[in-house]
Amino acid sequence: MFSYVMLSLVALLSPLGIDWNVKHSTPIKVDSFRYYLGNTSQGLVVYIGEDLVEMETELQLTYSSMRLSSALLILGPLGLNEINCLNKYKQVIKMLNEKYGHFTYQKERKDPISDDLVVKEYCNTTRIGLHEVSTVWKKEGFNIEALLVGDADGLYIHLNYSNTKLKRRFKKQERSKLLKRL
Repeated sequence: MFSYVMLSLVALLSPLGIDWNVKHSTPIKVDSFRYYLGNTSQGLVVYIGEDLVEMETELQLTYSSMRLSSALLILGPLGLNEINCLNKYKQVIKMLNEKYGHFTYQKERKDPISDDLVVKEYCNTTRIGLHEVSTVWKKEGFNIEALLVGDADGLYIHLNYSNTKLKRRFKKQERSKLLKRL
């Protein structure tokens, strides 16, 4: 009974409800998402999801030695526009604060050229890539970053979950592969 309670607790606190400590030889099932492409041995698996907070969703899982090292949850562009982007971003931050506690820090990058624009609205400058805001949580071996970004296709909220232990191992493996090639 105790192990069942602990397993449930780990699933609730784990990013995306996924057990990050298990090797996956095949793409895993993720609630509210359907498999789209990729496999664990190649290092990337992509899923398409149901709308989340009235926004289109895509999930990209990155593997290192068949262990999940990072996950990127992309919200948008459908459901996110120049009128509601800041409210949607704040709504996502509020939900992440409820799950992981108050964020560790926030940072904002603004290109000075945005001051020369006729229309200086927050979401408009974000959509054209002149403004970016990021919120970061550091929790028990994970870094979680919520990033509001834009491009020619629209606005997005990127939620990047990374396992700090596996990320270091992945970087060492990539470095050793690179050194072998040199």
